[in-house]
Amino acid sequence: MFSARGKVIAFLLFLFLSCGACISFAVTGPAIIAFGGDVKLIRSQGTKESLPEKGMTLDPGDRVITGAGAFIQMNMDKKADSTARVDENSDLVIVMDKKNKFDLISGELYLSVTGASKRGGFVIKTPCAVAGARGTAWRTYTDGKRTEVSGIRDNVFVQGINSDGSVMEDKTWVSPGFERRTERGGGPGAALKMSSERFDRMKEKLKDVLETAKKDGTEKERRKTGSMGASNGGPNAIGESFDKRETMADKKDSGLRDRKSDEKRSADRRDRQSPGRNEHY
Repeated sequence: MFSARGKVIAFLLFLFLSCGACISFAVTGPAIIAFGGDVKLIRSQGTKESLPEKGMTLDPGDRVITGAGAFIQMNMDKKADSTARVDENSDLVIVMDKKNKFDLISGELYLSVTGASKRGGFVIKTPCAVAGARGTAWRTYTDGKRTEVSGIRDNVFVQGINSDGSVMEDKTWVSPGFERRTERGGGPGAALKMSSERFDRMKEKLKDVLETAKKDGTEKERRKTGSMGASNGGPNAIGESFDKRETMADKKDSGLRDRKSDEKRSADRRDRQSPGRNEHY
């Protein structure tokens, strides 16, 4: 039998482990860093459309819909190492489970992923195929009947989806400058080499995506550094304190010189008013 004290300790240990488990399995969704045009959100907790806001965190089950000429970009982590841009005329659902991160119902998605190997990989799913990697950049497009996976940096794998909805076991790889097309119910097609113009457009698009992610990360770091500087006095405050100390020191030296000058003048006056030493001799 446990003593009363032992029961209390066991209960506290149970609570601690339970809370730890809850924290470890907590899911953090992507954060919106930029958007433009007609972008609508349907949150997982409701059916009404809402508008995006910069810095808003999306939750599993949230739906993102972009109109013609619109886009929305999300960072997957605080360091801006992994980012995703949903282009115009797209419909995407946030998933964020162990591997599958997005369900792209239709439209176009650019992804740049870094360090996903530690988190079990990064996978997106369309009605026709699954595409993923552990650290690369690629483009995925689907109209619901056919999916295109285009390699931009490093290799990305593609898997077909069976008619019953299950994912095919075999992975087919796509190299940079190539793309594979997958029809619904079939496996990935042959690797097709992109034209240099098409590949250059994708690389330029990816460059813009990465610059947007980097800019957001830099702004956050600047705000963080600025707030820390303000709370601790900051570089300007430190400079001002040095200036104040130097000014006080200058004033002290000046006062000391003034006192010495006054003492000298007083001594001179006394010397002029009293007989010289030789007269007392």
